[in-house]
Amino acid sequence: MAENNTRNKFIMNEYIDVNVNQNLAALCDLQRKCEEAFTSIEKLL
Repeated sequence: MAENNTRNKFIMNEYIDVNVNQNLAALCDLQRKCEEAFTSIEKLL
């Protein structure tokens, strides 16, 4: 039982790590797009 619990925790941590990395990548992409948008707006002013 304890062994199964440890395995489940490991799998859950792996899932969380992947999820966090995906969220970070999405945030970085969003930040880049925002910076590009602001640059475009500045050029129009």
